[in-house]
Amino acid sequence: MLWEFGHSLASTWHTTDGSPCASVSRHPEHIEKIAIDTKPKHGIAGKNGPFGVAYKPNPGFKGSDSFSYAVTPKYSFKGPARVTVFIISE
Repeated sequence: MLWEFGHSLASTWHTTDGSPCASVSRHPEHIEKIAIDTKPKHGIAGKNGPFGVAYKPNPGFKGSDSFSYAVTPKYSFKGPARVTVFIISE
């Protein structure tokens, strides 16, 4: 998933049998912080190390869920990247 500071985007993640999903930045040197903006209703979303995010569905959950997070830049004045993640749990 490619995001830019100052922009918003959406991404879809798939999980099977309750396994977690995760994403980590390839360029952590540009990131000041990552924060979850909107929590999912059917699982847990949080940081995955200092420069990534992860989602784990509740036990037995099958269906769709979503959460959003903001990535604040270290050296840019464009503002944070806002990411909405849609999850399909099978």
